[in-house]
Amino acid sequence: MYKVVMNKILNERLYKLIEPYLNEARKAPEPQDLTLFFNDNPTAKFFSVITNSNGEYDFALGEVNGHKVIKDINKNTKSKGCSIDANFNTMVYGNTFKVSFGSCGSITINNVIGLKVFKDENDLKSGSPMDSIELDHELDKSPTDLINDYYEQLKNLDIGDEIFFDSKYKYDADVIKKNNNSVMLELRKQGSKSQPVILTIDLSKNPFYDDNGNIMFKTVGVNRGEENNKFVFNILIKKVSFSTNNKPEPTAEPDAKPDAEPEDTLGTDADELQSDAKKAYDYILNDPNLKAAFYKAPSLWNLFMSELKGKKATGTGILATLQLVNKYRNKEISEKIGKQFIKHEIVSYTPIKPYSLGDIELKTDEKYSAKIIRNENGIELKNSKYKIYVRDEYPDKLDVFECEIVKYKKDVDEGNKFEVLLKFYNEGGYKSLKKNK
Repeated sequence: MYKVVMNKILNERLYKLIEPYLNEARKAPEPQDLTLFFNDNPTAKFFSVITNSNGEYDFALGEVNGHKVIKDINKNTKSKGCSIDANFNTMVYGNTFKVSFGSCGSITINNVIGLKVFKDENDLKSGSPMDSIELDHELDKSPTDLINDYYEQLKNLDIGDEIFFDSKYKYDADVIKKNNNSVMLELRKQGSKSQPVILTIDLSKNPFYDDNGNIMFKTVGVNRGEENNKFVFNILIKKVSFSTNNKPEPTAEPDAKPDAEPEDTLGTDADELQSDAKKAYDYILNDPNLKAAFYKAPSLWNLFMSELKGKKATGTGILATLQLVNKYRNKEISEKIGKQFIKHEIVSYTPIKPYSLGDIELKTDEKYSAKIIRNENGIELKNSKYKIYVRDEYPDKLDVFECEIVKYKKDVDEGNKFEVLLKFYNEGGYKSLKKNK
């Protein structure tokens, strides 16, 4: 049912969408686990490490007593000709490639932007890789580019989103208030038990600026509880990352009860999470773009797999992964069918077969209606009894979509989530493509 509509190219906007989960942001550089990448290319005999200056360093891949080994075949390195067991999960930290060859010494390569694998020596010499991976980096961006990028992402944040600042210290900030002119952050310094700082940022001007090649961030702050004592918060920036939670808009109907709606369609029941996790696992393995994205999130992937296999209690890894996959799926679906559903308009629909959803009956001879409250990052409708999440077009049937209905009040006996097929009428907020199928 949860069919993922995927483009062949994972574009820049999508990487920005899932960046918060792939960033594993708040820690010092963690090793990027390249095991999946090399496992996907088991016949590769060589690989190259690519730097942003177009420099390439070559290594041979082999096997000794069932263990993968790598050999330094570069001309001017101390470890030339030396071999060592391959530890694909600890070779790359951030943008640094480092391998110790024991008594032969070690090799360290900085400013790494990617790796390539080759099936044989001829392909290596001709520069014809069988596969490649690009590492996450900002090495090709100027301070001005980064300042503008940070500013644009800052302006697009909403309440509940997060910002992470790497400076002399590390800071985590939550967006607690937002309007057209300003955004308010609650900021905490990692490792500190002191009261958080409240920052108020004027969005009419960029708080990031260039100071002799250094990126700075400057705004007005107050310590919580000391609102009358304003001060200038000004720090040097190493890196900024953003986490956008993409919460549905609060567009409650006049007769709707604010506390009656579910905050998320993801279940928290352990069995339900395991079931959804297995679907997510299949999505990831069957889509090269998602799989490539997880190459950049080794800790998240390892935690997800441990929870999936029951080695750790189900929780953080599976939830984060489900959110990532759902955002990916919703983004792709929105780009495909989002223009058919006009935000804030009313749509009419009927089920293609009868459904009994506990206390809710959907009949094929009746027309129902709902309001479109979201048509980006997922199609979401609502009426007074439930929400509808439009998942995908149903094959070979015009205007029929696979949907999920989520009831506001959970029926213990019947559950609160139901998969249904709904046919939408070409009227109101729904625009049919009027194509033959």
